[in-house]
Amino acid sequence: MTGRVPVDSRRVARGAAVAVGRFAIALTVYAVSAAFFVSEGPRSMLTSMARLPLWAVLVSTALVAWLLRLLRSPVDAAADLLVYGVRASGYAAARELVSRLSTSLPIDEVLPQLAETIGQVARAPRAEVRFWVAPEQRWRQVWPTAAAPQGDPLIMEVRHLGSDIGEIEIDQVDGPIDDLGRKRLGGIAAPVGAALATVRLTYALRLRRTELQELTTAIDASTRRLLDARHAAQRQFREQLASGVLPSLDAALTAATPEQAADDVSEALHVVRRISRGVFPPRLAEAGLAGCLKDWSDTTPGAVLGQVDEGWGADLRSCLYFSVVTTATELIDAGAAEVRIDVRGRAGQVELAVAADRVDVTDWPMPARDRLEAFDAVLSCDRGPGGSTLTALLPVPQSVAPAARSDPGEDTP
Repeated sequence: MTGRVPVDSRRVARGAAVAVGRFAIALTVYAVSAAFFVSEGPRSMLTSMARLPLWAVLVSTALVAWLLRLLRSPVDAAADLLVYGVRASGYAAARELVSRLSTSLPIDEVLPQLAETIGQVARAPRAEVRFWVAPEQRWRQVWPTAAAPQGDPLIMEVRHLGSDIGEIEIDQVDGPIDDLGRKRLGGIAAPVGAALATVRLTYALRLRRTELQELTTAIDASTRRLLDARHAAQRQFREQLASGVLPSLDAALTAATPEQAADDVSEALHVVRRISRGVFPPRLAEAGLAGCLKDWSDTTPGAVLGQVDEGWGADLRSCLYFSVVTTATELIDAGAAEVRIDVRGRAGQVELAVAADRVDVTDWPMPARDRLEAFDAVLSCDRGPGGSTLTALLPVPQSVAPAARSDPGEDTP
């Protein structure tokens, strides 16, 4: 529901007074120019102005613009005095403050300037401004800075669009402020509310910008770590090929018999299959997460599979696989004799738990952490006297539900 905004008659009158003053200045300049530049016998003022040469008109126009700029403050002050009378100084001070708030005044200087302006307008020995910058954060400023409360305070609410945004407190030492003073302060409260609302929005945007900058920095760091891990995996793959595959192929080329060459080629293929499980399981889409983890655990001493549920999407399945392999390998290298892996489906979540004995860790390994956080995982670490358990809870889309539990001990087709 909308309503008509009431017209401020005094503001309209002030605008009219300013316009009349500026018109009078312009008319005076053109009249003087006509009297000075035209001297061809007596004429009326309008006729003289109409016969001004072009260069004289340009000079007069430039002079009018310069005078209007030079006399802007005196014209505004005269209009304030004509319309508002004795309250003119207060309105001028409030208008100047609000103008500064809306242009270049930093938000950290708003409250000090506001408290000083209100104290001067109210002619009070002490003024305090309280500003609700956030639901649980409030700013306050006293003018003068070291002034102590005295007398009976007058408290006025500052509102914007129907909601409280702050308070103004003024000490009344010489008795209650009269009606004229209250009207003067009431005229300041409305624009101050709009200005403080702008400050609140600016402060919220500043916080949001800081959060986005921190998030961008974290994403850049995570991306660099993932790229470093990728390059390290590529390096390791090349080294494994050079040490495990190429020697068998070289031996096959120089084998004395076809049977010996076939054995060497078969050994090279076996090594390639074993290496490929660490790079990307070729059967992940067919055998599923449980089957690929079983293949990996069979060749990894110390890795023990517990419950492994199925049914996740391809991206999530890859994330779980590589997180398990990366984390378990690092824990085994750190001295764990046994690392147990469980992947359980929950209502709308998948829980990944990696429990290791004999090692004390405080967090997930960084490569696994980056992968899991990319899927909005909530990570935790439970440290005990017998070892550590790393847990990750990942949200699962509603369209993806876990299938029946897979037993890693069964043969996977």
